[in-house]
Amino acid sequence: MLGGKVHFKIWVGLPSRRRKILADEALELLTKRLPRAISSLSPKGLEEHARVWRTQQEIRSKLPELGLVSFIMNGSVLPRRCGSCDEPLEGAIPFESPPSLKVEVETSSGTYEGMGIRKGVTSITGPAFQGKTTLAEAIAWGVWDHVPGDGREGIVTIRNAMYVKSEDGRSTCCVDISTFIKLPNSECFTTEDASGATSAASSFQEAVEGGAELLIVDEDYTASNFLFFDDRLETLYDEKTVETLSEKLSSIKEKGLSVVIVAGSSAPILKASDTIIYMKKYKPVDKSAFKDKIEVKLENKEYEFPRERVLMYKAPERVKVRGPWLESKAWKGPVKLDSNLHLVEEGQLEFIAKLMERDFKGKAKDVKVPDPWDACLSPSCSEVRPLDLLFALNRAPLRCEETWPVRKGEDP
Repeated sequence: MLGGKVHFKIWVGLPSRRRKILADEALELLTKRLPRAISSLSPKGLEEHARVWRTQQEIRSKLPELGLVSFIMNGSVLPRRCGSCDEPLEGAIPFESPPSLKVEVETSSGTYEGMGIRKGVTSITGPAFQGKTTLAEAIAWGVWDHVPGDGREGIVTIRNAMYVKSEDGRSTCCVDISTFIKLPNSECFTTEDASGATSAASSFQEAVEGGAELLIVDEDYTASNFLFFDDRLETLYDEKTVETLSEKLSSIKEKGLSVVIVAGSSAPILKASDTIIYMKKYKPVDKSAFKDKIEVKLENKEYEFPRERVLMYKAPERVKVRGPWLESKAWKGPVKLDSNLHLVEEGQLEFIAKLMERDFKGKAKDVKVPDPWDACLSPSCSEVRPLDLLFALNRAPLRCEETWPVRKGEDP
């Protein structure tokens, strides 16, 4: 809204064949199809869009005072029509909160009921193909507002949440993973080929270093030796080089962080959880009391925040978007962003590419993101969070010989 009027940015990709614009098709698009799309906008539709957006903003602002990190409104449609589709699945079972987890949120447009994800440790469990990952991904996508008709308009998550997974082969630059990995170089872990466990530990610590307060993890995409240890193997091991996430969960919660984790096959994680959501035929059931029946040995290990780093990033002259990757002639290989679940449209990649054409020196929490309306000449750029830009910086060719961890009391 500028000067009392609504302004729209419209990006149109002209039809082409190789390096030539198809004139007739472009004329059809610009003079007929685009005007039809604009004329279909009605005052009533714009008012509904504004109401839905305002409601999501109000709910998000009230989550901290309610002790929540996410809210899933009753009646929401979580499944998508296909794996790469934004449209809701037709005929999907609407979401309905268990009575014990139900909360009410008051807004200017009314009071809404749904399931609240409380601060602390929440595990999502149940048989395969019952909606566990669908729920976790919906919570992750809840950092963004959804348009009317999406089905997820009532799913709202705090903005500083981060989805964490293993990324075999990713590079890391002086990340402090010593709280999880017990190796000589783990306080300044640097490699161009991280394993499943070390990459998950690096991504977890990088997110916390950047200010994330909610970490979302799915066992399907995360190395099992990072998640838990089977205590029946204790007599076999004479040394443990990994202190698992399940062993740290109690301390992580005490440090003020929250974790939502899909754990269909990990008793230690369920034992360490505050809330257990059991998904049965796409419906959530509160099974939190079940953790008292779990007989498993679980050591509670101290979680240590990562030592902050001073990051040194030298920007290339130009960064291009290639699918879900960023490329530059100055880099040895692409910066892969497809593991960041929070990047949901190409415009976000375009904006990150523009921001990666700027040098950066500072701590992770110093990363700032300007408004794409003001900072990006391309109308296709769309909003990203500092956590998303930091995600790209951590996978870019940082000058590791000049990047170092800052100890308490040191002057960076």
